[in-house]
Parts: sequence; C-alpha cells; structure tokens
Amino acid sequence: MAKDTPLTNLMHLTAFRSSDADFWSQKLHGHFYKMLVAADYTPTERQLYADWFSIWTALLGPRPTIVDGQDTPVVKSFMCDDLGPIELGMAWKHPHKKPLVKFSIEPIPTTSTTSTDEAEVMAYGLDVIDSLHRLSRSRGRKYPIIMDPGLFIHFLEVFGFTRLDGQWKASTSVTNIFLASDLLPDCIETKAYGVFHSSLNLTEKLTLLSKAMSGSGREKPWSTVVNYLKSKPSDWHTRFSPNPTLFAVDCKDSDDARVKVYVRYRFTDMDCLVDQLSLGRAIPLSAAYVTSLRELLLQLAGGDLSALQRSPRGILLYYDLRAHAPLPKVKIYMPVRLLAANDLHVVKVFSAYLERHAAFLQQDSQVLEDMPKVW
Repeated sequence: MAKDTPLTNLMHLTAFRSSDADFWSQKLHGHFYKMLVAADYTPTERQLYADWFSIWTALLGPRPTIVDGQDTPVVKSFMCDDLGPIELGMAWKHPHKKPLVKFSIEPIPTTSTTSTDEAEVMAYGLDVIDSLHRLSRSRGRKYPIIMDPGLFIHFLEVFGFTRLDGQWKASTSVTNIFLASDLLPDCIETKAYGVFHSSLNLTEKLTLLSKAMSGSGREKPWSTVVNYLKSKPSDWHTRFSPNPTLFAVDCKDSDDARVKVYVRYRFTDMDCLVDQLSLGRAIPLSAAYVTSLRELLLQLAGGDLSALQRSPRGILLYYDLRAHAPLPKVKIYMPVRLLAANDLHVVKVFSAYLERHAAFLQQDSQVLEDMPKVW
C-alpha cells in the first residue's frame, strides 16, 4: 500500500495532510460546499459529503507550479481540458427535483514530479481503489460508500495487469486511472475509469474490450458497437477516425454495473453524428431527440458549428453497456469549451434547454440562480 494514501487510515486523516492537500482544499472546498447548498442537500448530508470530499483533496498530488504567471500542473492529467486532476459536476436527472453533486479525480502521489513515471501514478490509483474497497466493507464505517471494484479489476487483468503480494504491476495498455463519486441522498456510488494508451489502434482496443466483455452478459450490446465499427469502409475510418479513448465501470455488483466505452469521432455534420449515436440506426432515436440535439449544439455554438468541424478532437460519445441488455444506451459529451463563448452562455443555453423539457420544469429556473452562487 502506498504510504501516503490518506484512505489507509481515515480516523487519523489529519496526519496525512500536507501543504499540497491544503492548497487543493483551499482552492476547491468552498465551491464544492456551495454546490451542496445549491443542490439542497440537508445540513447533515452537507457535512458528511464535505468531509468525504476533504479526503479526496489529499489525493490530487503536488500543488501546481507557476509558469509565466499561470498555475501549471506538475503532473498533467487528462481529467480536464486544463490538465488539472479534478472535475466537479452537477447532474440533473429525472425524476429528482434537485441536481446531484458529483466529482471525479485522478489520484496522484504527492511525491510526483514532472518526470514521474506513468506506472507509479497508476499503482497509486490502484492502491486507492484497494483502500476504498476495504473502507466499504469496514464495520461502523462513517461514509455510506458502495465500492465493489471486481468488474473493473477484471478488465484490468484482461488488459495485462497483474498483482503479486499485494503489489500491482501495470500494463502498458492503460495509462491513467480516474475515480468518481456520485453523492446520492442515501449513499455514495463510485466509478472507475481507465484511459487507453494512445499507441493502441482501433483493432487492438476492440479486441481487448471484447475479451473483457466475454462472459459478463454484455456481449450482445457490445457486439452492436463492434459490428457498426467493423462494417464501415476504410475511407469512413479515415474521415471520422473513431477512437475508443477510455472505459468506465460502476463499482458495484457486476450484474448491476454499467460498463461505458467512450469513443471519439471527428465531426462533419449532424446526419453523420446521428449515425454514430444510433450505431447505424440500431439504437432507436426519436425525431424529437435528434431535433433537440441539433438545436442545443447550434445554440451553444451561436449557430456556427465550423469550430467543431475543424477540431481534430471531434466529439465524444459513450456507449453504456448493461448486463443482458439487447442494445447499448448512448450519450454525448457536449463540447462546451470548444463551442461556447463563455461560461455564462453555457448556463443560459442549458437553462433554456431544461425549460423546454417537461421532465425538468421543476429545475429550470434554478440553473441560472444556482451557478453564480457556486462560482
């Protein structure tokens, strides 16, 4: 077990605090607590989840250095566009009348430097997963955490990870591990993510994922993804460069866990995007959905999608695979940083979007009110 993993001893967390952890806490805790208030968590829930969050601020590695007057991460993470190791979020989900607060991090050792090996950071992330798993099974635990990483560990072992005498040996197929907490009213649900090495090609990634899916009950929905990608001619692959960049697994009972595969495509036009979302019309998408998606993208971009068409990063989709489901579900990451002029524009567009959808009528007026309070 990595010596500086705070989760090794929650009762004596303060013993692990460092100036780095204090930096992250001072930067983030105020915003995080305001999110809990805006999302209407009870005072008891706020305190519990604020304490939980404080543990994670000690897992974010060394504080950034100042380069040309700007905070620059010592270890560059792929978690966010700014290369920082944490992402805070609020999720509006039907039928909840209030948003849920969530966050994701890449665990990074405080001893890391700019030359720290990827394998060291990976091993640290795996140590944190082990610690969380033990915490979830401990008697009298303070935090109502659901953490069963069995299916995620299965994926890693298929990808070449090994463990001997409690020590992990990483594979070169995966370069980063992210962890996420979704703060529900009655429990903390967790997810684990793996980022594929950029040197792997599409065929290699599909082969690894197919091996990991085998026997999990997810073969049928996964085959829909594979068959779609394999059915396309070489010029289509050249044009859209489909790239499975990462995978995620819910850390819960394997039959209930979602496996998500994130695929990035270059964007050309809406018709092609709809084809990728629907996997060649295998997944039914209503006309209302397609229309609302088109409107949302155009409104974010001020009516001009040329920046998205020029971007080599394209657009990110994920296919949600559940055990014994006939088809995957699909979701899209809206490229707000690329398309929108500023954060206020993003909030206004999404507030209006929620207002137009009856399921969220209880929430729409809150969005514009809550975001300035948080940030």
